[in-house]
Amino acid sequence: MKNHLFLLLGLLLLALSCKKEEMMPEDTDGDPSDPMEEIIDTIDLDFINLQDPALPDFFLIRDMIFDQDGDLWLCGTGQTISDNSGNALYHYDVDNDSWEKFPVTEDFPFNGFVKLQLSNDGKAYLLPGPTLYQQIAVFEEGQWDTIGFNDVIWDMAFDAASNALWVSLEEGIWKIQGEERELYNADNSVLPVDFDVNGSFCQALQTDHSGRLWVGCSNRLFYFDESQFKEHNVSPASMNYVVTRLRAVDENSVLTMNAYEAFYHLSSDEILADFSDLEFGNYLSTLNDLTLNTTRDELIIGTLDKLFIHNIGLDSMRVINKENSLIPDSNPYFTVANDRNGEVWAAGKNFLFKIPNLFD
Repeated sequence: MKNHLFLLLGLLLLALSCKKEEMMPEDTDGDPSDPMEEIIDTIDLDFINLQDPALPDFFLIRDMIFDQDGDLWLCGTGQTISDNSGNALYHYDVDNDSWEKFPVTEDFPFNGFVKLQLSNDGKAYLLPGPTLYQQIAVFEEGQWDTIGFNDVIWDMAFDAASNALWVSLEEGIWKIQGEERELYNADNSVLPVDFDVNGSFCQALQTDHSGRLWVGCSNRLFYFDESQFKEHNVSPASMNYVVTRLRAVDENSVLTMNAYEAFYHLSSDEILADFSDLEFGNYLSTLNDLTLNTTRDELIIGTLDKLFIHNIGLDSMRVINKENSLIPDSNPYFTVANDRNGEVWAAGKNFLFKIPNLFD
C-alpha cells in the first residue's frame, strides 16, 4: 500500500510540473476574482540606471512624457507627504543616457508633482500633489513660476496646437492662452458644471495628439471642437459611464476608463474598440496609470503592484510584478508612457525601463 501511495504522489507531482506554463489564475491568496494570465517565471528587464547625482535617493515617478526630440521628462513625489525630495522636474536624454534635475525654488510650498504637460515652446506645466493645491507650477528656461486659482485644481491638460492650458476646478474649466482666461461651465456651454446646484465638476482632462481637448464630466463625455464643447454622441453614456481616466492614443482618439472599470477607445464620432469584457480582478481599484499602444496592439494597465499587458490581437495577457522581475519594491506604483518609436516605458519607485516584447 505504501509503495502505491508513493507512486501516486510521484505522478501527481509530475502532472503539476507539466502544467507550470499553462494558463491559470495567479496565486493571490486564493482570490477568485483575479484575472487569467500566463505564468512567466522570470522577466529580464533592462533597467535605466538611476544611480545619478541628479536624482534623489528615493524617486517615485508619478508622470512622464516624451518631447518632440524623443527625450523623456519626468516628475514625482517624495516618499511621504512631508518629504519634498521629489519637488523637481527631471530630464532624461535618451540617446546620451544623461540626467538633468530642475529643483523648484525654496519658496514653493509643494511636496511633489503628479502630472506633467509640455508645450511646443519649451514650457513645462506641473500639477502639484498628491494633496490638492490651488496652483500650477510652470518651468521655462531655468525659471519657475506659478499660475494661481481661487479653488483646488482637479486636473489639467495642455493643447500644443493652440498653445492653451486647460484647468478643471469646481467652478468649471479654464482655458488659458497667454494673459487671457476664459471659463466654461453650464452658463456658456453644454458642460453640466454647476457645483453649487448639483455638485458636478469635470474630473478628467486630456488632449489628443491633434490638440483636441477631451473632458470626463459627471456621467458624460465631451470634447472641444474649434470654439465650443460638444457631447460625444456615440460614447456609451449612461449612469454607469463615469469617466475616471482619459489618455491620448493618437491624433484624433483617446482611451477612456469608467468607474465600473470598463475601457473604450474612442474617436470623436465612433467607438473604435470596446474593452469592457476584459477582467483584471480587484486590481483596478489600485490603478495608477494606463495607455493604449497601437503600434504594439497592446493595452497596458499600471496598478499599485502589477503591470498588466494585454495583447489585443492575440487576446492574451502578461503580468510584470515583484515576483517575476527585479522590481525593487513590493508596491512599485507603475506609471506608463509611449515614446515616439512605438515603445512603452514603465516607471515607479526607483525604477525605469522599456517594456520588452512578451508575446513572441
